[in-house]
This record gives sequence, C-alpha cells and structure tokens, in this order.
Amino acid sequence: VLGHEFGDEAACWVEQVDPVTLDVVRRSADLPGGPTWPGGLAAHADGDLYVVFGNHAHRLSASLEVLVSVELPRHAPYNSFVVLPDGHLVTKDFGGVLPGGDPEAHEPPPSELLVLAPGTLDIVARCSIPEPSIARLSADGSTVYIVGTTTLYRARWDGTDLALDTDF
Repeated sequence: VLGHEFGDEAACWVEQVDPVTLDVVRRSADLPGGPTWPGGLAAHADGDLYVVFGNHAHRLSASLEVLVSVELPRHAPYNSFVVLPDGHLVTKDFGGVLPGGDPEAHEPPPSELLVLAPGTLDIVARCSIPEPSIARLSADGSTVYIVGTTTLYRARWDGTDLALDTDF
C-alpha cells in the first residue's frame, strides 16, 4: 500500500499489509516525495517494488528496503507511471492545477515523458508533449498513451528512444 503526506514537500511510504486482517506487517522508511499528487506503486518482474511520488522515483526490495532513490527533473508532481514489456518505466509530470492553486495564476508548461531504466532509475529517454497532461498514462505493449488538456497523444518506445507519433 502506498501512503503519503500532503503539501509541497510531502513524503511517502510503502506498507506491506496482511491480506486477511489488513494489519501492517512492515513499513518502509519515509521516502522523499515533493509536490503532492497521487503517485503510483508497482511490483516489477525483477522482484522489486517501484514508486513514483512527487518529483521522486524509488526502487524498494520486496522487504521494503530502499535500494535506489532519484529526484526527477521538474519540481512538479509526477502522476504515477507505466511499466513497459522490457521493464522500463515511463512517467510524466502533472500539468494541471494542484488543489488550492489558482488556475488563472499561470499556464502549466507542456508535459514531458521520461523513460527510467529498471534497477538504476536513470533517465534513458525523454519525449516532450505539446501541451500539459493531467491524466495518468496508459500503455499497450510499448505504445504509451497520454491525455493532454485538449488532445490524446501516442508515443512509441523502440528500446532506446520514445518518440511522439505525429500521425496519431
């Protein structure tokens, strides 16, 4: 279970719960987060757990020990991620107005997709989206779908690069 605080510098954590009683069996250390927006948690084929919350990504062991933590490039919340068939993770920054924010105060910048290497969480590819994106990502195989504020986009991962499909 992924839990988190609220605010601009919120932390998150992962809890293992008993499947019958829902009692907490173990809990990770507090993980750096950043600006609050619901993040995501996945059990990866490599046996580890991956978390994206705020502007951070984390890799945890199955026993919830922190193996890798990285800060993502934009000081904005990244709203979850998808895992591609080859194990790479794709995430993007949230392009909407956060709770309590003034929608008239500024126009959010266009969103950017990041491809993270499993294991290291190094950024191995980037892809700019022409507008902000507020919804979570979806994927069908190595094809990633992005909901912008006015348009649906598609990007394709070829194992080394993520490119926007301009014919979609």
